[in-house]
Amino acid sequence: MGVYVGKKAYYVRLLCKRGEELAEDHHVRLKGISGAAVLESSGGDFLRTYLALLCGVPVTFDLCAGGAAKFRTTNFQTRSLTIFERCVRFHHATCEVHTKQ
Repeated sequence: MGVYVGKKAYYVRLLCKRGEELAEDHHVRLKGISGAAVLESSGGDFLRTYLALLCGVPVTFDLCAGGAAKFRTTNFQTRSLTIFERCVRFHHATCEVHTKQ
């Protein structure tokens, strides 16, 4: 199953057969936002997050997930942020949800 929200923004559920077992994994992409930030914001429910984005609902991601964001200032000091949020919203009239079973 895949949810394609826009350019460089998609979620794909991967299924792989290993012997007799069926393994499941996820591939997420959201340009400018790390996988750790997507995981933290979605709470592991990637499908719900990407469907919300597909419907035009704004979703906020903390870009410091997985570690603090560090920036160099003009006087060559390093400044760390503990919260660095980005709100993402897609505006479009069409959507694609592909399922294959």
